Amino acid sequence: MRLSGRKTSFARPWTQRQRMVLLTLLGVNVAAFGAQLLLESFQAGFVHDYLGLSETGVQNAYAWQFVTAAFMNGGPWHLVWNVLALYLLGRVVESILGPRHFLLLYL
Repeated sequence: MRLSGRKTSFARPWTQRQRMVLLTLLGVNVAAFGAQLLLESFQAGFVHDYLGLSETGVQNAYAWQFVTAAFMNGGPWHLVWNVLALYLLGRVVESILGPRHFLLLYL
């Protein structure tokens, strides 16, 4: 208890409120990996050429690649480690920066 008479909360900052941006980014990462696998099964090289950050895309001014590249993964383990790192770091960073700035930082 503080001197002011109020109880001090010992809850961790990331449990005090839901992290909607973090949870949304985690879901988008998993969904993007599923879409990536599906697209690659129909046309090999499509993801690399049009969605991942590629030299051809930069030369042809595919501006969306700067956003979509953040959601591309090299395989299942790449996805697992990215999602784990995003979860562990994201909950702290989002609580410090706030949802809007956290999203801008991620993108």
